[in-house]
Amino acid sequence: MLRKFMAVGLVTIIMVLGLSTITNSAEKSDKTLTILFTSDLHDHFMPFNITQNGTVYDVGGYARLQSAIRGEKKLHPELLLIDAGDFSMGTLYQSIYASDSPELRIMGQMDYDVVTLGNHEFDFRAKGLRESLRAAVKSGDKLPQIVASNVSFPNDKDGNLTQSLTNLKQSFEDYGVKDYAVLERNGVKIGVFGLMGKDAASKAPMSEVEFTDAVENAKRVVRILKQEEKVDVVICLSHLGTWMDKSKSEDEILAEQVPEINVLISGHTHTKLSQPIVVGKTIIGSSGEYGESLGVLHISKVLNSEWRLDNYILKAIDTSLNSDPEISLSIEKYKDMVQEKYLNNFGMKFDEVLANSPFSFVSTPEVGKKHAEDTLGNLISDGYIYAVQKAEGTDYTPVAVAIVPTGTIRGSFVKGDITVADAFGLYSAQMLSVVGDKSFGLLSIVPKTKDGTPVTDFEAQIVTDKTSGRNNEVKEWLAVAEYLQSFDEVNGVAQIPQYYEKTHERKIVDDTHNLLALLSNPNRIALAVYLIVILALAGMAFLIRMIVIRKQRKRRVDA
Repeated sequence: MLRKFMAVGLVTIIMVLGLSTITNSAEKSDKTLTILFTSDLHDHFMPFNITQNGTVYDVGGYARLQSAIRGEKKLHPELLLIDAGDFSMGTLYQSIYASDSPELRIMGQMDYDVVTLGNHEFDFRAKGLRESLRAAVKSGDKLPQIVASNVSFPNDKDGNLTQSLTNLKQSFEDYGVKDYAVLERNGVKIGVFGLMGKDAASKAPMSEVEFTDAVENAKRVVRILKQEEKVDVVICLSHLGTWMDKSKSEDEILAEQVPEINVLISGHTHTKLSQPIVVGKTIIGSSGEYGESLGVLHISKVLNSEWRLDNYILKAIDTSLNSDPEISLSIEKYKDMVQEKYLNNFGMKFDEVLANSPFSFVSTPEVGKKHAEDTLGNLISDGYIYAVQKAEGTDYTPVAVAIVPTGTIRGSFVKGDITVADAFGLYSAQMLSVVGDKSFGLLSIVPKTKDGTPVTDFEAQIVTDKTSGRNNEVKEWLAVAEYLQSFDEVNGVAQIPQYYEKTHERKIVDDTHNLLALLSNPNRIALAVYLIVILALAGMAFLIRMIVIRKQRKRRVDA
């Protein structure tokens, strides 16, 4: 009996050990994947200052970003490095976007595997993107794969592609832009595709291309990746964005409607997600803006189970990181190109100090949360007026209004010296055409000449500065730069007046819900609404009146 008991016990131990061995084997054979991600880099090659709670921090810079990437690669050699778009436009480096394509070339040097296009890659229209892609290919440098799944090249009214779009389409083919890319890392077959969202598309009104439905294209590409390419994991580089209002959050809607997406890297809205959003089985990550953070995401899969999130962090890119020497050299090379090909035309230097600010302006993201006057907007709008007056000289026609949309201010000035590089940016004029769509047709802006003629050729309305002898176009950034230089100097450096530290009721927002206040002083749109309401009420009164008369007649007949 004892012998039998010992035999049973031995078999049990062997079975337990066997199961344990199988379990451990399964754990060891997990499919794992490390993903590094960025978005909305906006040409921020160099470190920059931000203000948080009154403290100035030195953040960002591609050389530091590369050090962080290299550190992660030491731990996970077969990781994936990807970007969700808007890698261009925002600093002086954009001035050589079309001629030299520094963005794609430096991202290739940093070993980015796959990137997608954002709306700002179309800021210089189809021609600008075409030339940038051509310059990248011509350089012979290593380049990242570009995926763009919902870019369409529409025919004109005669059923043909315009020459501009024909050229862009050819540059897509020459570069190798595709709907999706298939890669393998650590034994995992990965499908990556890219999308442009509705809001992002509306921010590229001069792109000349069309962006077809993101959800339908996602379904199409995911089906190909799953059924034909047989990938293990599907990643979407999404330039759609997330919003606080989930009903309008395009990436969350996409994840709900295309649940086969395993990982979604979100760009466009500059959202910094300290924790990922999980919709069903889709993991949504977003690293913020300008290379301030590097997203690091680890996922794994055991046998036939679903992919699971193991870890997610946003690694700060700051002074704690050393600058990668190779990337630093490349940045300096592109900086020299900017000086030679662009700034020399204006007689300015990249690091030239324009002025000193005795205070920090309120950071733009904080201003953008509410409809209100912006101190930096006041400074910029005054700069526009100053530049026009300077350029026109004795022919100057006084400017009545200068407008700076808060959404086009992508940075802020912090206390201290302000350089030419700090003053660069803005893209207001090209957004005029989307006002009608954004206001659901209630508003429209029709620029006109001083004699009341609607402007159709904007190129003909560009203000040029002939006083310097160079006949330069008056750029928005140049207007700000020259205005900063015009202030009174202290020890040889212009000082921004304290006037700009506060608002001055230039923009008054009336949020009253008082009915009498809402009905008083109506504009043309309000008058039109009032007329429609009055006509509707009159129509209803007439209809009710007719019904009452009919009933009265029927009663008389019955009587």
